[in-house]
Amino acid sequence: MERYGLALKNGDFWFLTDSGVEFVKYLDFAYKYNNVIDCRKKEERKSKEDRKKAESNQPKNTKQIPISLWLQNSGLENVEKEVVEVLLRHYNETGSKFILIKDQFELAEKLKASPNEVLEALKNLRQDNIIYLYRSDIQGYWKIGLKTNFLKVIETASTS
Repeated sequence: MERYGLALKNGDFWFLTDSGVEFVKYLDFAYKYNNVIDCRKKEERKSKEDRKKAESNQPKNTKQIPISLWLQNSGLENVEKEVVEVLLRHYNETGSKFILIKDQFELAEKLKASPNEVLEALKNLRQDNIIYLYRSDIQGYWKIGLKTNFLKVIETASTS
């Protein structure tokens, strides 16, 4: 510090020069400033973590779309109505527009209908642009879901 003119030796004692005092004040300020920045970063990180925890603890907002009125006036067969009800119930509970099934027998069992009736119902619903149906990449499962446009029609019908 003596070499830079920040301190002087007087006998056995060292003294800070005016420049040395200013330098110490600067170091003190820089130390406090860095601590403030570090504290702010820690506070921001903590609040972000707390916000994420709070968001993850809240249940997902799922849509509840009533369909009974639409089904009454739809002109669909019973099995077709049941397929739509199963898909819509799944959508209302999970927010997912599709289900995965191994084959028509699994769906037939779920609906308590014959596999032939289920295949006919799926064909008709697909033709009516109510559902989509295709083979998934997941071990050959079938992905059956409600089309977005159909959900919009149901939502507007339920709000009016």
